[in-house]
Amino acid sequence: FQLTFLFMPRALVCAQAFPPLLKQAGGVAKDYLALCRALIDGLGWEVTLFSPVNIRESGEEDVTRWLLTGQLVHAPATAVEASTTVGVALFMDFFSMTNALVFLRLLMFGGHDLCLIDDSCLRLAPLMLLRSFGIPSIATTHSDVPSHPLYDQSIMPKIMWWLHLASAFFATSHATVANAYAKSLWDRYKVPVHSVWPPVLWSEAFRRPLRDFAAAAADRRAKWVQRMGFSPRAIFLFAGRWSAEKRIHLLIDAMPQDCGLIIVGDSDADYADEIEASGRRNVLPERGMLGAEELRVAYAASDLFVSASTCETLGNTVVEAWSSGTPVAIQPVGGHLEFV
Repeated sequence: FQLTFLFMPRALVCAQAFPPLLKQAGGVAKDYLALCRALIDGLGWEVTLFSPVNIRESGEEDVTRWLLTGQLVHAPATAVEASTTVGVALFMDFFSMTNALVFLRLLMFGGHDLCLIDDSCLRLAPLMLLRSFGIPSIATTHSDVPSHPLYDQSIMPKIMWWLHLASAFFATSHATVANAYAKSLWDRYKVPVHSVWPPVLWSEAFRRPLRDFAAAAADRRAKWVQRMGFSPRAIFLFAGRWSAEKRIHLLIDAMPQDCGLIIVGDSDADYADEIEASGRRNVLPERGMLGAEELRVAYAASDLFVSASTCETLGNTVVEAWSSGTPVAIQPVGGHLEFV
């Protein structure tokens, strides 16, 4: 579709995840930060972000600048917290009376020319409202829910997933994050995908020359070697959410004794506690969410980025590792097939 504007265009972005990076949604948060950067700095749009995340605590200079100039407006939303053995997650509650009223107000008086909505549960209702208001919408699917450990444990995740797939038919455009995943959605469910997000580098830290991080990377590597107490033939790195579908335990089991494995990331899952407790001479779990510069240094300090995950619809960490000059060895499934 094509849009023609006489005034400053404004987009409504409905997103469950946004910086500050959350333990359970780091990659998605990065994508929506990059989207706002493209809309605001790239296209000159104004953006209203309808999200339960307190973006004023993002720690991102761009977000602070946008808020101060009015280019970005935050419309707070309420969320439902789901807590299970695999972690804690926040979901946008579109059936909340408060959220429904705020969303209606944004549609009626916000002057928005386009709405982008993420993998929010039960997004079928807001997409139908957008159609009734004549506002074009882009709905994105970036989660492969059937690969989640909870999917087969009850009927509710299956119902939610099929409703989610049905919602794609009500969007003006349905998008996803990789051509490989788009093909999978069509082959498995006959759900069409009209557009694919390009791989994104969510921070300028990943665009800076490698030499800017050489000294810090050498220092980080020296500290890893000191902690391990020996000089490994190679240092492997995993970075990401510590959850069961990432299969980090397989990386630990496969690690040769004369090599080192560094595991960075976090989550609220019991699995994360198991990974933290699994440290040994050549395996160093470093629990905690890293900022862009810290992550860039960690990539540059390692010899190979590794992932045994079977649930990636793209895998931002692959793009981040490559931008840091670090080769990757990844499971050839899902979104990883975009690269391998």
